Amino acid sequence: MSRHRNPVDRCAGRILGKMRRSARRWKLYEGGSRIAIGLSGGRDSLVLLELMALMREHWHPRLKLLALHLRLNTDGVTVGLPPAIHNWAAHRQIEIIEVIPTDPLPEGKLRCFECSRIRRKTLFQEASVRGFPLLALGHHADDVVETWLMSLFFSGKSDSLPPRRDYFDSTISVIRPMIEIRRAEITRLARLAEVPDPIPACPLEEKGRRRRVKEALRCIRPDEKLVRRHLFWAAMRNFQAPENLRNSPVNTYKTRKSGEMS
Repeated sequence: MSRHRNPVDRCAGRILGKMRRSARRWKLYEGGSRIAIGLSGGRDSLVLLELMALMREHWHPRLKLLALHLRLNTDGVTVGLPPAIHNWAAHRQIEIIEVIPTDPLPEGKLRCFECSRIRRKTLFQEASVRGFPLLALGHHADDVVETWLMSLFFSGKSDSLPPRRDYFDSTISVIRPMIEIRRAEITRLARLAEVPDPIPACPLEEKGRRRRVKEALRCIRPDEKLVRRHLFWAAMRNFQAPENLRNSPVNTYKTRKSGEMS
């Protein structure tokens, strides 16, 4: 990329740099990988599609990308994407396949855990059938922190979102390329790059426990950014090999702060 870049390129460049480090740190994919993107139609998944297209353009030309869309409302009806999003993705040479669940849906209103299970299973099947062993999801650093705190607060466990998780003897793997990107960075890039408007969010998304955790984090301003950073790397200890923990960004920060040599 040129040194003389516009605000969109500068913002995208910083995020792509973080994504490349994440890919190396967590061994997410190789340059010639075939990656299916789970495109919910929300802002995060749309930005992920934009970033993966840029990653292929600038660094990994052999990267094969495909977007899979499956969204269900509370009645179990699939919610399609508007033509504008299909056209936008086609301009980036990424095809969007809208899929439907193959298993029968439960009767009555869909509960959150049922919806999540159905969508995950269907996306696994579609990606595998089409020859894409990697399924990329748009979770980011703030999702990691909030999920980890929800697990601690409400179940007494220390579970969070892994950067990569293999399923079915590693025949398919879920990866999260934006795992180290903050929500604010994603929001800014979506605005600068004029990413299409997301489809309406599920009305249940901002209710319940996750909303309460977000409100709790907002109470720690103006230190929220630093606290979120520390919470993120605390959650990531679940997925780091012991020999790598010493070199995590939080430990490096503490060592430099105290003036010690690493």
